[in-house]
Amino acid sequence: MKRLLSSFALGILLLPSPARAQEAQEIECVPSNEAAVRAEVGRLVSELKIAQYRANMALLEDSFGDLEALVGARGTCPESMTVRVCDVECYYQRANVYRFRATGLPLLNAKGGGTPDDALTSPAELLAQATKGLEIVEQGIARLPRQTSSGTGEEQKNIAFNRYLKAMAQ
Repeated sequence: MKRLLSSFALGILLLPSPARAQEAQEIECVPSNEAAVRAEVGRLVSELKIAQYRANMALLEDSFGDLEALVGARGTCPESMTVRVCDVECYYQRANVYRFRATGLPLLNAKGGGTPDDALTSPAELLAQATKGLEIVEQGIARLPRQTSSGTGEEQKNIAFNRYLKAMAQ
């Protein structure tokens, strides 16, 4: 019973509403407000996951529009803040929207109130969506922390093996 009530409450909280849309637009993207912006981005990323799972195109487009308004190329957040509030999962979900659009599947329109005729059908449009998704993925990969190591992989293996041999010799 508790699970049912908690899942119902979570579902109510995640429903898009005009008040939530205004709230997303009113968030000021400045370093002093980073926690609130990060929370809003997290909420929108969760909505994108739910929309993709449910194949709900209306929720997908609403959540994606709000997220792009914050951290997109023409969003309100400057690049320095986007790096701080949009993690790898955020980039992945943003790229996923373009990937789904690039497939041109009418399934996405099944619950979204649109008709299958609204789907992208031109190969050029589908390619543009896929290319935009790839650009977002590349941006996310560029922000991944890189592990620095000295030398090549083979040298690292030799160093580790030599340490093992020294430890065994003692």
